[in-house]
Amino acid sequence: MKKDKGITIYLILFFIIAIISILSVPYSINKGNLELILPIILIFILIVLGKLIKKYKDLIKFYDIAYYLADERQEFARVIHDDIIQDIYGAINYLNLKDPDINESKDILKDLEKKARLIMAFYQNNYLNSITIEETFNTMLFNLERLHPEKN
Repeated sequence: MKKDKGITIYLILFFIIAIISILSVPYSINKGNLELILPIILIFILIVLGKLIKKYKDLIKFYDIAYYLADERQEFARVIHDDIIQDIYGAINYLNLKDPDINESKDILKDLEKKARLIMAFYQNNYLNSITIEETFNTMLFNLERLHPEKN
């Protein structure tokens, strides 16, 4: 809400100075050359205000990106905790029993591998949307080589 209020104030000032500048030009021309200084000063102020508005808009974009990244980081931490770490603890607990249930641990870890691959694909797809097809293909080949180093 604050960023919208700031832009509104700058726009109001911009338009007030623009109107004063436009209305003062005929008056200055009618009075003589000395009064032309006022419109020139007002036009200069308009240019400065325009640059301030652009900087303010750029700053707002920066804050929006920062908030988005913070939200994504929190979401990623939640996914790691809820979908990965909990399964690891489950498998460890099954293995720490007096009579370890190895099959149940294997099932949990196989499910965990599937979840981890889906999570990786989700985050990788978000990244891959911003690059070219050639870069996407090269990234896929690189990932396959890392996943299966024994197969060239």
